[in-house]
Amino acid sequence: MDQLLECAMAYQNLLNTAYRIVLGRKDKLTELQLYFEPVGFHHLIGLHKLRDLRISRASREKFSTTY
Repeated sequence: MDQLLECAMAYQNLLNTAYRIVLGRKDKLTELQLYFEPVGFHHLIGLHKLRDLRISRASREKFSTTY
């Protein structure tokens, strides 16, 4: 299987998943919240960096529905 497709399928399993991470040190708490949305995959794989590809100029919403 193509590595990009494999990554897209793995990312799709993370959709609608949220992680709440609480870190503490020296009486200070820091909270991180991670959540996964379809439009995030475009950025995660770096397509926003490939300026010469037509797909990189397409809207993220349009790209996120193609995998």
